[in-house]
Amino acid sequence: MRDRITALKKNHGKKVVDTVTICNVINGLRGVKALTCDTSRADPIKGIHFRDLTLKECLKRLPNHIGTTISAPEGMFWFLLTGEIPTCEQ
Repeated sequence: MRDRITALKKNHGKKVVDTVTICNVINGLRGVKALTCDTSRADPIKGIHFRDLTLKECLKRLPNHIGTTISAPEGMFWFLLTGEIPTCEQ
């Protein structure tokens, strides 16, 4: 993903993406194309992906709270920060 962002900056870095009004700023930039994210993306068919894994894949791979089948939110946070699936100890 970062390679794609680097190429995008190199090839299209000076292109205008959107305009911003005072109302946009006051309303939290709703509807304004302003940011990119290299940790997640939304696919219209498969849904949201976190670091190229679907939500379902993340829930299967991330460690669960001890004694449950529920993934610990701390595991997702670790995954988003590091790009690595944490162990239960981590």
